[in-house]
Amino acid sequence: MESAQLKITKYKNKRTGSRSWRVTGTVDGKRVRKNFLKHADALEEIQSLRIKALNGETHRSAVTTLTDLQIAEAQDAFDRLNGRYSLREAVDYFLGNYKEPTSSFTISDVLDEFLDAKRAAGVRERSIKQLKSTLTQFTKAVPKQLLHEISIADLEDYIKSKSWSPKTQNNFRADLHSFFEWCLLKPRQWLSENPASDLPKFKLERGIPQILRFKEAKELMHYVAWKDPEMIPYFALALFAGIRPQYPGGELGKIAQMGAEAWSLIDFRNKVIRIPPEVSKTGEYRTINIQPNLADWLKPFAKEKASIAVTNFERRLKKIRAGKKLGHDVLRHTFISMHVAKFKSVGATALQSGNSEAIVRRHYLKMVAENESRQFWAIKKPTEAELEEMQKGEAPKEVETACV
Repeated sequence: MESAQLKITKYKNKRTGSRSWRVTGTVDGKRVRKNFLKHADALEEIQSLRIKALNGETHRSAVTTLTDLQIAEAQDAFDRLNGRYSLREAVDYFLGNYKEPTSSFTISDVLDEFLDAKRAAGVRERSIKQLKSTLTQFTKAVPKQLLHEISIADLEDYIKSKSWSPKTQNNFRADLHSFFEWCLLKPRQWLSENPASDLPKFKLERGIPQILRFKEAKELMHYVAWKDPEMIPYFALALFAGIRPQYPGGELGKIAQMGAEAWSLIDFRNKVIRIPPEVSKTGEYRTINIQPNLADWLKPFAKEKASIAVTNFERRLKKIRAGKKLGHDVLRHTFISMHVAKFKSVGATALQSGNSEAIVRRHYLKMVAENESRQFWAIKKPTEAELEEMQKGEAPKEVETACV
């Protein structure tokens, strides 16, 4: 009976994320556990330990053309088969079933085909642009390497060359994993494994969303009404309907670019805004209830069928956002927080905002008091007298806020 029971396993350090080959087992009853960066070094260690364990025992010597490393590999294979199959049976099965990756392509060669496949699968164009950007940038690091030649070491070296946050690293991992997974599938089968699979994935904690308090929200809307009234529909829909405000690729950005047709989505008679799948971030149809104060802000523009994306829209939008230090989602965060506080229904708020109930409950519930939410939903347009006072130079106070 052999006095050395040893095996090699892959090992990943949970704290540092580093990878190695671990030799574990017992030699003459003593526990062994050693880590090696290279698989060959681990095999050599097993061979060395076995030779020491066998010292003094009787074994048949043989002349062979195998190297020490090959002998160690053969011994490792016998141990892993554990008597269930012969080494010859294992080799015959492998040679009969293994398919060598057949690819003479680089990432650049197949990138357009990959993106077309994603489009055909219904992936949003915004995500397509992100995939293209990620893969194009990475290609510069491995311009001539064939697909099956790209290793996890190449991915790790690329990440190390960047000063990325954990979130950005997660995004990179997701994009590369998606691409290599596509390369693995039939009829391509250009790879035998996905090199991005073992890249670390960070668990991210979402911070507390920054919102506008009632007074800040009122001051903002009155400021827009005074300074640039043509921008009222955009800010009212973002703040009082919670439509994702990014321009031009977000929900409200797409609606704004519809011109006069945008008003066909806003049904004052039934008091709902309809967000169709082609506009919705989630690709699902949803409706948002029109609150009385939102109707008050929008109806004058609806009668005129005024375009939400007015002349020089982006420049004017950036000017207001910069002047008020508004983060890109602070208006939507405010809507969700105020809605769940006023109507006390996580489910209803989730449906109207296009979020999950878990997200609403975890990040927005109890952000504001019920009394403040009632005040928020009563924010109306400034009166003529108030506008006249603003025109005299008594402008609304600056809103000091930012979105995380």
